[in-house]
Parts: sequence; C-alpha cells; structure tokens
Amino acid sequence: MFWLANNPDIQVPGELDLSGDRPRVRLGGSLTSPWATKHEETPDGSVITVSELRDESEEHNELIYGDVEKSGEVTLIDAFTVRQTLGFGPPHVGPGYGSQEMSARYAVLGSHISGPEHKFNELRVRFPGAEEWFALPGVVWRIDREVGEVLATVSRARPESASLTHRQGNIHVDESLTITDNNVSGVRVGRRIYFWLTDLDGVTIDELGRDFAGPLRSLMRICTRTAVEISEVMVRVGPDERWLRVHSTYTSPDSDSRPTQPRMLVTFPALGTRGVATWFERADQLGALVHIVGDIFAGPKATIETQLLQLAAAAEGIHRRLYDDTPRLNSTEVQLARTTLKVAIRDLPAHIREVIKQNTTHISDPTFAQRLMRLSDEARMLLPEVTGTQPATWARYVKNVRNSYAHQLTDEDRRPTLDEQVVLWLSLKWLLVTLLLAGLGVQEETLRKRIGDSESYQRFLVQATAWFPAAYGRTHENDK
Repeated sequence: MFWLANNPDIQVPGELDLSGDRPRVRLGGSLTSPWATKHEETPDGSVITVSELRDESEEHNELIYGDVEKSGEVTLIDAFTVRQTLGFGPPHVGPGYGSQEMSARYAVLGSHISGPEHKFNELRVRFPGAEEWFALPGVVWRIDREVGEVLATVSRARPESASLTHRQGNIHVDESLTITDNNVSGVRVGRRIYFWLTDLDGVTIDELGRDFAGPLRSLMRICTRTAVEISEVMVRVGPDERWLRVHSTYTSPDSDSRPTQPRMLVTFPALGTRGVATWFERADQLGALVHIVGDIFAGPKATIETQLLQLAAAAEGIHRRLYDDTPRLNSTEVQLARTTLKVAIRDLPAHIREVIKQNTTHISDPTFAQRLMRLSDEARMLLPEVTGTQPATWARYVKNVRNSYAHQLTDEDRRPTLDEQVVLWLSLKWLLVTLLLAGLGVQEETLRKRIGDSESYQRFLVQATAWFPAAYGRTHENDK
C-alpha cells in the first residue's frame, strides 16, 4: 500500500519498480488528482461541488510512504506523475479511482523518513566485483587431520581508517561474509567489501550522493579503467540504528561492469584510506571536473571533438584549482599596469573605458597555453613523453582545437586533423589521470609501472609518433 505522507487516510495498492535509474510505483488508483474540487453556494441556497483542472503552477512533487512485501517500509522522495488514467466523480483520489504511475528522485527502503532534508551520519557504498581491486586478504582453508575437519578461517587485515581532510568524518573499509550451501559437498563463502563513512556532521542523501557516492564512482573508474557503477548505497543515522538502502540515479544494482586486474591502473593498497580521503577533498575543490575525467572510462558517449573539448576544459579547471601559483605579473607589476592604463584611457568615452577595464581584469592570469605547459611539466616528471618531444607544439595544438570548437577563433586550415585530435585526446586523458592519482599520494614508481609501462600507454606513444609527428616525432636529441 502507498499513501501521501501528509494524507495517510487514503491508501492505494501498488507495485514498486526498482529496475530503472529512478524508482517507480504503479498504483491501482490515484493518490493525487489534476482536479481541484471546491464547493459553491447557489442563489437558491443549495451547495454544489465544482471540479476544475489545476493550474500547472500548483503542481508539486510529493513525499510518498509505502509498505511493500519484501522491503517493508519505503519512502519515495520528490515523486511526480508520469501517466494517469482519471476516475469519475469526486473525490478523484483513492483505490479504484483510475490508475496512476509515479516516478521519484530516489527511494529509501527500510523506513519512513521525514523528507529530502532528513540527515544521516553514516554511509556505505559498494561496487560489484570490487573485491579484486581492494586486494585484501581473504578466506584461508585449514585441514585439521586429527579431528577430520576442514576449517575456514578469515584473515582480516583491515586497512587503517582515515579522517576526512576537508570536513568532519572518517573513511573506513568494511566487509561482510556470508556462508551458504553448507552441505556434504562443501560451503560457499560470499564476500562483500564496502567503503564506509562514519561520524559525518549530519548530511542529506542528496549531499551524500554529490559529495561522496559520485566522487567514489569517478575514482573507481579512473583506478580501474572500467565503467563501474555503484551497486549498493546504505545510510543510517548512527551506529545503533538500522541500515537503510537507497535507490537513486547513483545506483545500478544490475550492472555487470566489473573491474579486472589487467585493466587496473592502481589498486586500493596504492591509495589507502588516506588517499581516498584526499580524493574527497579534491572532488570538493574540482567539482564536476572529476566526473569529466572519470567518465573517460564510461564508454564513448560523444564525438571525439566533444570529448576533446571537455578534457581541454577540465585541464584548464584543474590548473586553476590545483596549480595556479605562478601569475604572469606580481602585485606590484599589476598595480603599475593598471595605473598606467588608467592614465592612457582617461580621455576615451566611458563605454570604451569600461570594455578595456573588463578585458584587463585578469591581466596577471596565465594564458591557456601557459596553463597547459605547467600541467605538461608536472606530468612529464612521471611520464616524460606524455606531451611529446615538443611540448610547446602540443600545447599550441590543444589551444587551437579548444579555440576552434569553443570560440570559432581558429581558421579551418589550422584545425588539427582527426588523427591529431585523437592523439591530443589520449594525451590529455593520460596527463590528467596521472596528475590526479599522483595528487592522492600514489608512489611515482607505481605510476610509472602501472601507467608508463602499460600496453595501452605504449600503444598510444606509437600511434602519437605516427599520427602527430609535429609534437611526437623523434628529434636529434632522441637519437643521441
């Protein structure tokens, strides 16, 4: 049965569907109606009931409670009507009054919470098949010959917990074990490993998704080079409360995309909980930029031009937030330039002076090409050939392609060829991934081995030399 949180007297049977990105409920009746009913008194003193269609501005999302067979209590947040068959006559709502299908932003299974502002202090997130990535000790079988028994012992080498660096909270790695098929043929031991956040300062499910679940998904995609999805998200208020399962656009319980060892760039031991805590801080600084980089491994969803433009924008954003420490002019030089400019333009019309001042507001900021060169210098300390034998040429081509597509400022004959664009896209991918992982504390030797020596990176260098010789061609210095 389902009902509006603010109207528990009217309950309607329905079926909850969690197979898609958004939870849906199909009702055998109606919880809401597009009709607005009012009572009017006629001149003769009688009262009539009048129904009129509501104005669209009066429509709003609903908080719906339910009680279903397998999950028990369920809360649907921000539910809205997808389709509806109307019944006849007032009150227009209730069981049997037409039918209604509603979709919600997310569902919470296991409790009736107060709404989207309900706050939690703990979060657990699991990825399908991530046990290989965590690389933690597993189950050890031991035969006791004296008593004729086979014993299974679990070696639990729990990674150390870490405190979040940018807000209150702690990050742990937790696991659960299940034993099934306990019979004469043996037993089956199941293992699930979770990221577990505790001691948070009261955050909503929206904030948990934005600040933790989403960044974890991007981190896993970067580390495993796989379009992994979150299979399970659980929340609770505190250690004495029960876990509640969340179904939202962040979760894909039926995803079959699992990381495999040959594709992994780095595994959990190279990061540790400290590296994951640092990643949350990076995600807070970089915002959507971490998802742009993570989505590189989510499969081709756009043209090479679009993906290249996105990575060029991400490169500029990452430089601004993490490496923007070398202005073109110091404060004294900036003041001198502005004073000189003010004197030079004082006799010009006001609108011209305003345009000039607006265009010199960021006079000390590095140019886009200079930002690229700084990122190139940082990455080349780990991957010396990532931006070619002529990094300045590489930076100029990235600048040209960005200006070409974003601002239409580059002549068609100066736009990089398709092969060159593929090389630029691949180079930006390896550059940004390397810098982000290095910033989490991954050892340089690990990055050189897992990225620099990988088959895919070496194949990129071969292709770059053949397809983009202007930046990646061999020089006389290479031959020495």
